[in-house]
Amino acid sequence: MTYLINIGLDRTGDTTLSPAQVVAEINLRPGLSLWEHTVQESDTELTVVARVAHMGAFTNTDREFFRLARALGQDCVAVLHEDTGLGALHGPNAAAWGAFNPEFFLQLDGTRLAQPVAA
Repeated sequence: MTYLINIGLDRTGDTTLSPAQVVAEINLRPGLSLWEHTVQESDTELTVVARVAHMGAFTNTDREFFRLARALGQDCVAVLHEDTGLGALHGPNAAAWGAFNPEFFLQLDGTRLAQPVAA
């Protein structure tokens, strides 16, 4: 199973992660295998966009992405299951951010998963 994840580099309290810190933390996750990554500019911050494979049971993916967000000091990470096209936010404060929004989700080439709808 492959997933595309978005991890912003800004953290609460005016601290910032480096892309190297994010990559290192992904590589520490026993159930994840990093395939490729880029750094893209979102509307608000630099964001690591990474394609990962999850090597464990499907039921463990939510827990693994939650732990990744917590280890990086993030409220949540945005995750797209590439096989199903379903997206979700995972992390200790994911509920505060609402639902997964494909208009904000960045792909490896920097394009959005869905184009914003004009108001």
